[in-house]
Amino acid sequence: MSGQKPKRVGFVLYPGNTLLDFAGATQVFASWATQGGWEPVWLGPAAASKFDAVDPAGAMPDPDWAVEFVPQDGGKPASIWTSENSSVIPQQAFCDPNGAPRDDLDLDIIYVPGAGGAAVAAAMNDRRYMDFLGQFAGVSGPWVGAVCTGTFIIAAAGLLKGAKATTHWRLVPALPDLVEKGWIGAVPDGFPRSCIDTDHKRFSGGGVSSSIDLALALMTQYDRGLETANWSGLIGDGVANKRYVRSM
Repeated sequence: MSGQKPKRVGFVLYPGNTLLDFAGATQVFASWATQGGWEPVWLGPAAASKFDAVDPAGAMPDPDWAVEFVPQDGGKPASIWTSENSSVIPQQAFCDPNGAPRDDLDLDIIYVPGAGGAAVAAAMNDRRYMDFLGQFAGVSGPWVGAVCTGTFIIAAAGLLKGAKATTHWRLVPALPDLVEKGWIGAVPDGFPRSCIDTDHKRFSGGGVSSSIDLALALMTQYDRGLETANWSGLIGDGVANKRYVRSM
């Protein structure tokens, strides 16, 4: 593994996103980080500005819940509250202090977490967030995808046109409407925990804990493939989907 450039996985965070949606996948990628294979990075907005966030209980956006992001350490974003009433601190910003999307992050995978409906709607209405995602529409470059309700965010950003996609099982019945609108290309049968569209380099997953299975599925798309996924699954103490773990 020595000398290989780590593959950077950018988790693009927003207020009210579900903690396990990105923390679970981060654990999978981080399990291989010490071997030089993967580098998970949490991304957040940089400039101090108002964002209509959502309270941890999932209430509708309210002016009293407006969050001010304050630049720290030369522009790093401030902490972001998750739906579990805990805060996380992104390592890097996805936009500059003026809100313009950064294009110098050198990401191999762009990963959007899900959230409750109000937080998802707020993210869709945040220009900085959608501008950052939108720059990857129609571009043959990094893998782009989401877990759970994050699918609706990347669909709104124009990232799933022509691609197959899934979401949280309760919301799968809403996906045919997006197919009709041309926002996504197709919906897989049933309720898969992970959906990988290799032709479009897009991925999506079911609810919450499926982020772990989705991360393992993504790892199989690279050179080390299944062997890497097996190793991370074992490090995860058996939480991985059994189809990724071979008998030892």
